[in-house]
Amino acid sequence: LIPGTKVLLKKNPNYWDAKNIHIDNVELVSAPDKATVVSGLQTGVYNFADLAPSQAKAAKAAGLDVFVQPGFNASNISLNINKAPFNNPKVVDAVRYATNQQEFVDKLTFGYGKATNQPFPPGYVAYDPQSAKLFAYDPAKAKQLLEQAGYKPGQIKLDLVIMAEDPAAEIVQSQLAAVGITVTIKINKNWATPFFAKDLTLSLYGTTGRDSAAQTLTAHFGPNGPLNLSSPYEPDGFEDAIAKVRQTPLDAPDYPQVLQAATRVGLQSKALVFTYSSPNLFAKNKAISALPANPAHIDWTGVTIGG
Repeated sequence: LIPGTKVLLKKNPNYWDAKNIHIDNVELVSAPDKATVVSGLQTGVYNFADLAPSQAKAAKAAGLDVFVQPGFNASNISLNINKAPFNNPKVVDAVRYATNQQEFVDKLTFGYGKATNQPFPPGYVAYDPQSAKLFAYDPAKAKQLLEQAGYKPGQIKLDLVIMAEDPAAEIVQSQLAAVGITVTIKINKNWATPFFAKDLTLSLYGTTGRDSAAQTLTAHFGPNGPLNLSSPYEPDGFEDAIAKVRQTPLDAPDYPQVLQAATRVGLQSKALVFTYSSPNLFAKNKAISALPANPAHIDWTGVTIGG
C-alpha cells in the first residue's frame, strides 16, 4: 500500500482455488479525474475501471466492454424524527408521498437503475414484494397531510445537508417544493461528523450493501444503526423480527419469508425514504475475459488477460 497512490495485490499461491486464478498481480489506483477513465482504458493505462452511469455510453462508443454487475446499492432520504418538523408523523408521511422515485432513476442512472422503496434489489432474498407499493407517489396526499399537520404551504423550511454537490439533492428540493416544503441545500465537507452524531434534520445517504441481509436491516432500522439518522428510534416490532431472522437457519425452507417479514417491519421506519437502486458498472478492455456476476463483489475466478 502506498497511501493516496496505489495498492499492489499479488496472487496467493496457497489460496484454496489458486488454479482458477490466472492473474498474478492487480494494481489498484484512484483516477484523479473521472473524465480520464475511458481514455485511460483505450490507451492501456488501465485494463479495468469503475464507471459512473454517465460514462457508460462513452465507454461503449470507445469499443470497451461495459460490465453491469448486480449490486446492493440503494439511495435514500434520511430524516431525523427527533427534530421538528419530523417529530410529526404526518410530515414524515408527506415526504414519503411527495417522493417520486422514478424521477431519480430517469435523471441519475442513465437507464441502469431502478426505483425502490427498500435497501434490497428486486429478486434478492430479502426484498419484500408485499412492500413494493408502500407509500406510492401521491403529491396531492402529501399536501393534504401537511395541511392536517397544521402547516401552510411554504411554512416548513429545511436545510438539506450533504457532503458534496449531488444532483439528487436538487431533485429532493424540487419534489418537496411541489408540495409546499422549502429546502435549502447546504454542503458540508465534514458532513459525516454531524450525520453519524445524529445532529442533522435532513440529509441524503446510500448503502453499498452487506453480505448479511440481517446486518443491512439493523444498520438502517436498528436503534444503533449507523444509517439510522433517528437513533435510538426503531419501528415497532423490529427487534423481534430481526431476532427471528437470526434464529432461523439460512437453509430453512421458511428463511426467505422470515427475512422478508423483517424487511416489511423495517420499512415502517419513519427515518428513511428510499429512492433508487443501481448496479455496479465497470468497463474493461477486450483483453480481459468475462467476469463472474457475483453480486456486489469483483470476482477474478477464471478471469484471464490476453486469452
